[in-house]
Amino acid sequence: MQPREIVRLGRTHLYSWLRLGPDLRETRTLVFRKHKIAYIPIPKAACSSIKYALRPLTETSSQSAPGIHSFPGFEVRRFDEIANELDGDWLVFTVVRHPVDRIQSAWRDKMRSEEKITSWMKLHALRPGDSFDRFVHIISLWPTITLDEHVMPQSMLLHHVRELPIRVYRFEDLDNVWPELSAEITKRSGVEVGPLAKMNSTEPSVPEMSTRTEARLKRLYEKDFARFGYGA
Repeated sequence: MQPREIVRLGRTHLYSWLRLGPDLRETRTLVFRKHKIAYIPIPKAACSSIKYALRPLTETSSQSAPGIHSFPGFEVRRFDEIANELDGDWLVFTVVRHPVDRIQSAWRDKMRSEEKITSWMKLHALRPGDSFDRFVHIISLWPTITLDEHVMPQSMLLHHVRELPIRVYRFEDLDNVWPELSAEITKRSGVEVGPLAKMNSTEPSVPEMSTRTEARLKRLYEKDFARFGYGA
């Protein structure tokens, strides 16, 4: 069965589920109420490193979680549930990344094995070992609102922040931005915030992509390129 046939067969069931299921754009937000700080994680945009750095704000020494994304000390809320609590006294921030670098990082990570690929990606007819060209091709066949959060356009994941004073930093600027931002967080909370782990140092290069793949990426992430100032 060809990818388009899989997509056609799955869309009706997927749309039915979406009417009852969660809005995948409502990013899970880390909330530190005592310090009036909130961080909106964007997958594949240094979110693991930032979560590790912010963990001291939880004032817990729990080490029971297998990884930072399962750390039990964080208060994690859907953004739409807490948006009305965020006023000018809060520090609310997020980090975005160049769309092509981000999807390449997702492909490297999630297509490595059966254990790494997400159930949502499986639903979209992706499978471990897929080439980058096939990965992009399959993703481009689906409506963007149905995509896994690791590849959904960041402009969709952050669709809710337009009317709020939220700082949007770029992944590529973090080496320069984080010292000042972490100092501000430390001053606000009285808790020493850690440095960010070294990023991108071990990521292998992505095979040269086809012209068709480049065109698909430009269409898929058109709003990301424009909104966050990245050249296509």
